Amino acid sequence: MNKKILFFCFLFVGLVTHLYIAIAFQSRAWIDELWAVLNPAYRLLTGTGFLDPNDWNPQFPVRTWLTPGLLFIYMKFLQVIGISNGLIVLPSVRALTSLVSFLSFICFSFFLSKKLSLKEKPWLPLLVLLFTPEFIHFSTTADLSAWGIPPLLFGLALLFFEEENTKPNLKTRLGCCLITLSALIRFQFGVFPLTCMGWLFIKKQKRKAVELCCIGTGFLFLDFLLNAKINGTLQIPILNYFLVNTAHGRASGFGVSPFYIAFEFLWRWCTEPVFLVLCLFAYFSFRRMPFLTAISLGFCLIHAFIGHKEYRFFYGPAVLLVALGSTSFQKWAERKTKFSQIILIGFLISFFSFSFWRGTKKVAWRDYEIPSKLETIVGTMPDIKGLVTYGWGGIYSGGNYTLYRPLPYVFAEKKEDLPKMNLNLAQFNYVISPQEETPCQEIIQTQSGANLLRCTNEELQDLFSK
Repeated sequence: MNKKILFFCFLFVGLVTHLYIAIAFQSRAWIDELWAVLNPAYRLLTGTGFLDPNDWNPQFPVRTWLTPGLLFIYMKFLQVIGISNGLIVLPSVRALTSLVSFLSFICFSFFLSKKLSLKEKPWLPLLVLLFTPEFIHFSTTADLSAWGIPPLLFGLALLFFEEENTKPNLKTRLGCCLITLSALIRFQFGVFPLTCMGWLFIKKQKRKAVELCCIGTGFLFLDFLLNAKINGTLQIPILNYFLVNTAHGRASGFGVSPFYIAFEFLWRWCTEPVFLVLCLFAYFSFRRMPFLTAISLGFCLIHAFIGHKEYRFFYGPAVLLVALGSTSFQKWAERKTKFSQIILIGFLISFFSFSFWRGTKKVAWRDYEIPSKLETIVGTMPDIKGLVTYGWGGIYSGGNYTLYRPLPYVFAEKKEDLPKMNLNLAQFNYVISPQEETPCQEIIQTQSGANLLRCTNEELQDLFSK
């Protein structure tokens, strides 16, 4: 078979895999996906929906409306063309995220193959990026890190594609815009536009550096205007975010881990054989791509030495380092010596073995999709008046965006909190409870540890009196 056809078949399989996971598994990345993206976007769409008062305080916001605003545009488009069923809208959001991530992986891999002058197409970095189970899982979510990586990868590729050209052009300007956008989506990515400016100055490409500075300042000003318009106060969320998490130590309040945990997170993201490859080829990558390698390693180390660490924080460093390491490995393997071919075959066998093991045993494909998935089903019920959800600490509840209409909705961390709410129970007729509890007789559906129940007013009265 023609190599080109085989390569496109390989990409097609990768695309189908990503879209299937995006649609079939409605898991959640973490509560930030709900509270920083989905619920605020729905708030923009309808004027209703929950916001975390600690993050969205209009007087001192540490979240930007830019990211929910991007999702709002997409949701508004679907609304205009008549699509408002949450069972269609929410999987389509994940599918869109997955598609953009997929394209960014391809773009960045071809960019790296140009930088290293690969003889073949970048099949090895694409194999790793597209078929590592954890990457597939996370790249389909609406988490801020998942949304920040595509513009970062596109931006780096465009900005440094013609690095020898000292004059700005359309590609470099678009790259500047995308890198800055990634920083405003995921604030930690702000290290990239800052270091890119420094590198361009070192390389005596001052015009590019100045344009990146101007474009970055312009994006920051637009973000300031957007948040000022919505919040009604003159605040810059990205500055508030760093102030709260550094001087005020808010992040450390959620727990502190030793620096070496970062390396465990990294190998868990990229599987053991790939982690070994990126370690072995770090020096090789640095010699040929010094800036990209240094900033990727530096980005990982910054997270390593920050006290509060979460697994999802290391998705960005893992993607960058895996792409660099696997591209360098392919460059080395193209020598086609007997030794390099044996090592390559051994790597492929171990990669697929570990990927299969992780994909079937370790990856939480359905993590946190309850109760949000059941809430989405409630939204399609023609007789719904209102919904009560309790359990799971309350934080994983999807809110009004899962119902996809402004209906009465409340959630509680535990059942004991319900009587304190003083609700008009005539406005509610559905309850989602932990599976071990059935406060109402009519069970509509049971799924992943939760019950969806249709309740009479008497049953609700009994539930709220206990």
